[in-house]
Amino acid sequence: MYLKPRPRRRRGISFRRLFGLLILFTLTGAAVYTLYHQDEVIPIIRNSYSTLSANVSDTVATISAPTATATEDPADKLRLAEAAWNSGSYQEAVRLYEDSIAALPNKPVAHYYLTLGLIMQGRLNEALEAAENTVTANPFASDAWAIRAMALNRVGRYSDSIVSSLRALELDPNSARAHAFLAESYMDNGQATRAESELDEALALNPDSYEARYVRGMYLWVSDFDFPAAREELQNAYDLSGGATHIGLNLARLQAALQELDSATALLKDILDRNPDNAPILYQLGVWAWRNGGNSEEAETYLRRCVTAVPDDVFCQYELGRVLVNLGQVEDARLAFERVIELGSTNPYHYFWAGQVQIQANANCGTAMRFWQQGLPILRAEIEAQSTVYNSVDNLQSLLVDYQDVMSVCGAAPIITLTPDTTTTPEGEA
Repeated sequence: MYLKPRPRRRRGISFRRLFGLLILFTLTGAAVYTLYHQDEVIPIIRNSYSTLSANVSDTVATISAPTATATEDPADKLRLAEAAWNSGSYQEAVRLYEDSIAALPNKPVAHYYLTLGLIMQGRLNEALEAAENTVTANPFASDAWAIRAMALNRVGRYSDSIVSSLRALELDPNSARAHAFLAESYMDNGQATRAESELDEALALNPDSYEARYVRGMYLWVSDFDFPAAREELQNAYDLSGGATHIGLNLARLQAALQELDSATALLKDILDRNPDNAPILYQLGVWAWRNGGNSEEAETYLRRCVTAVPDDVFCQYELGRVLVNLGQVEDARLAFERVIELGSTNPYHYFWAGQVQIQANANCGTAMRFWQQGLPILRAEIEAQSTVYNSVDNLQSLLVDYQDVMSVCGAAPIITLTPDTTTTPEGEA
């Protein structure tokens, strides 16, 4: 048998045991020291723990935080907006100006072009708000008060527009733009002599002012009835402006009045290609499509696009209603005309058709009479004043005959005495 020898133990203390005892004596000493010096030691321990904890938190936060992304410089959007504007893409420019102004609220030039762009797109309520923001951005800028005057003019507030233009001229008496906008509101307010004087001043200050050329073209058209001269001025203004849509629109309307409807339509379609949601252009193309071309289907397409772009456009809603009646979509037409009245129309033709469609849709005399009874006093006031904002004065008496005819269907008493000369309203004027 093999016997494993028993190992012999060494005498004395091993290194491991010695090291353990050393650690024990050190900790014991530290504990005793801490016990008798708490006021000194405990703050040191707390500070060390706080530092360690903060370092750990920072490390964890750094590890878990997402990588930072660069923010877009609003100045870049301003440059893009200017480029879009210069290319005639006013709709895109408006979008970019809206985005950049959120980051640069005190940039007066951006506010100015945003307001003008909104006017050209037919977004007049938004344009009014933008105009006020333009003045707020710099109340001492002549152009701010001038563009405010233009916005007020477009919603028919001619007196307020005149006041705003005069304020612009107080700040800069040599502003051809302010003189031009003042002339426009004088003209629209029936003050032709003052309008002509302001136009002369504007063109003396700046013969290449497209604003002054535009207003002069309109003056030659609606006040002097000089169509060839008006057309030349409007073409000059359109070229000088780089293709401003409101100028192109009235140039096209004058071309149509001169029996050049194909050229007029081509001009507006070219503008629409760059500005597909331009409500005034969509409106005019829709009107021409059914009133001049007899194409109600094409007109419906344009006018539905118009009310989608600007739901509170009274005239697009009204023309859409007329087209839908032609297409036999009477229920949709009823909704369109009711929307026109909800928007606050003061046009007696609108009330006439709002009532007429109630009869066509469901023979509802009660609702029809309510619309007619609202429109009739407006019509009578226009006849008495021999003045109308929207219609031809010559056709007001004829519209009164139409009111009597439809109201008699619902049992109303005669409202006029017919004479042999009384005729019904021409379809193209309704």
